[in-house]
Amino acid sequence: AGVPDNDWTWGADDRGVMMLNVDICLNFDIDASVSCCTNTAQNCRNTFQNTECPDARNVRPEAHAAVQAFAAGNGQDNAAFFAAFPPVWAKATGNGYASLNNLVDNLANCPTPFAPSSVPSLSLAPSSSASPTQSSVTLENFQNLRNSLDTMVNSIANAGDRGHFIGGIVRLAAHDFMDFHQDADTLGQEFGGSDGCIDFDNPANAGLSRLWCDDPVACPFKALFDDLYSGAMSRADYWVAAATVVIQNVAPSPINIPFQWGRVDAVSCPNSSPRIPEPTGCDAVEDAFINRMGLTWTESV
Repeated sequence: AGVPDNDWTWGADDRGVMMLNVDICLNFDIDASVSCCTNTAQNCRNTFQNTECPDARNVRPEAHAAVQAFAAGNGQDNAAFFAAFPPVWAKATGNGYASLNNLVDNLANCPTPFAPSSVPSLSLAPSSSASPTQSSVTLENFQNLRNSLDTMVNSIANAGDRGHFIGGIVRLAAHDFMDFHQDADTLGQEFGGSDGCIDFDNPANAGLSRLWCDDPVACPFKALFDDLYSGAMSRADYWVAAATVVIQNVAPSPINIPFQWGRVDAVSCPNSSPRIPEPTGCDAVEDAFINRMGLTWTESV
């Protein structure tokens, strides 16, 4: 409440496009106190049709340049973006871990899972000191998960519902890793990151509880984990693996995203919600992605 609209011109004239605050702040300089429109040539909502949002080339030149470099353009050439994406995805989903494990052909070749005492310190909070769930993930596990998700996605007849389901999986993994804080130890807090823990009551996570709930009919994605994968991988690994699979499956061109396992489920994450960027201008985006997660502006794009 009290935050002016910044119109992202989504869906107008059958464009079928919606840009998130995170995306907009890479290319535009959005002031939370000023209403503006990112494209006055489109049908902006409300009363600020002619107020163009300033671009970010002066305040965030690296981000602005990366947006221009990665933009698909009329030729829908995504090559630059998809070449840059895999290492950034690995960095974002691996934050907080000294090392993760590559997939192996069978369990006999699996490295010994981390003992709880040797797991990278995901939390300094007493409530998360319980022994975490640990995984040992094989190539067969991962391929079976791919097949299971393909079947689940293809069973959703409505294209909009199918898009929401796929997007929800990616959003679940992203909201899990977006709460990483590289300086958490100096604050006496948990590091966060991909630890299988988010606050489902946080308004920023609205809708994710419809994907991850205990009703097997309403939440088949969680039921799949409970029935087939909870003994093979941690919840954190499952979220990242599933997001990796659906990103690969919907990408307009082939993209190789190697999956690594070994993430640990946190029992609680009390500082997760305050770290998720609010849709109130670009400062929150900078705090989350640059200051806490340790990404560059180009990696954020």
